[in-house]
Amino acid sequence: NDSDLRILATRISDSVNSAPVFNTIKSDVITKTDQTFLVKYLGRYSSNSLPPIEESQKILATYSNLLDIFDTNVKKQYQCLFTLGDVCSLQSIRNIQNIIGLRAVTFFQQNKSSEAQSTAYDIVSLGRSITTNADSANTLLVGWSVQNLGYDILTTIKQKGIISVNDKLALIANLRKEQKKVLQYMYTGTADEIDYITSPNNKPSRQLDHDEEDLVNTYRKGASANPTAWNPTETKKFFYSSYKIALSNVDLACGSTPVDSMLNFDFDPQNQQTENYVGKMLYATTYASFDTMSQKRCVIENLIQNL
Repeated sequence: NDSDLRILATRISDSVNSAPVFNTIKSDVITKTDQTFLVKYLGRYSSNSLPPIEESQKILATYSNLLDIFDTNVKKQYQCLFTLGDVCSLQSIRNIQNIIGLRAVTFFQQNKSSEAQSTAYDIVSLGRSITTNADSANTLLVGWSVQNLGYDILTTIKQKGIISVNDKLALIANLRKEQKKVLQYMYTGTADEIDYITSPNNKPSRQLDHDEEDLVNTYRKGASANPTAWNPTETKKFFYSSYKIALSNVDLACGSTPVDSMLNFDFDPQNQQTENYVGKMLYATTYASFDTMSQKRCVIENLIQNL
């Protein structure tokens, strides 16, 4: 029984969701020249290399419409559900993140500490709204990137004690809770795919693209050609065991050595007569460690701890 790992998405109302608005922003709304500037100073943010203020002010004036969109929607939730087939414009989030980051840094350079701090908090809020409803690794990582920038700028402002100890603990606990939830979504998607390989009547909740359908058909043909080559129950156990280990690793203190979640079974991909060959091939080619994801989370945890 894998019910403890399965999770289903629930849609929120569009009236409280900023994603439909952000998704209307064209990914190339920012010119290549301005994008290069933003990536240089905000995408690779460093308090030791702040952007020239005159150029920053020109860019902020040029993209005042993006600032307005952010200000109007920052208090809303963000939900774009990959598992239900939503098309999510994550590049638009990155554009918004960098423009708002530029606004915060410009306030700081103008000695407007209160405005800079408030804007940095808004960046964190945007990032947290993204990760709260994240159902994919990409969405989670983009949300963390937004939070990372916000906390980086708060660190630059250097106002110690702006977040209480209890609030820090709550923020860190929330980061870990959200990472676990995304891992559950990933397991659920994999379990659905295994059911779909077993029977085309077991349609997954997410609409698969053409390449994914082709891959499922390839696995299904391999399973039908040799009955011993496909054991869906055993295959689910492979993924279930790995995701359980990955979930427990999320609870480890940052800097700890995680338990290897990759199963080590004797498998020769050249030997198609291997029992449950299709299942073992599916596991070997699709499951990967989540240690890098946890390392990215720990960067944010460290920023929070030092505020």
